[in-house]
Amino acid sequence: MRTRIIITLLGLSIAAATTNAQAPGPVVVQASGPTATASPAGAAADSEEGASKADLLQSLQQLKAANDEIVKRQLATLEQLEEIEKAAAEIKIFAGRS
Repeated sequence: MRTRIIITLLGLSIAAATTNAQAPGPVVVQASGPTATASPAGAAADSEEGASKADLLQSLQQLKAANDEIVKRQLATLEQLEEIEKAAAEIKIFAGRS
């Protein structure tokens, strides 16, 4: 009984040590340009602020488009994995009949 427990724990520890967990890839976000200093004129600051907001909006839209593409690829991969899983289940069933 004691030997069985030791062998089981040893097997589990080896399995845990050899598995590689997938870490999410690094997320790279571009830094926005240098911030504009407040000027008493106001009009120049407003136009710069509007331009920086437009740039920020464009960058967010690009990030959203990139994220949508990633989600599409992940869904396609998930569908493929489900098909593989179904095929493996069928193989198990047919192998059991032989």
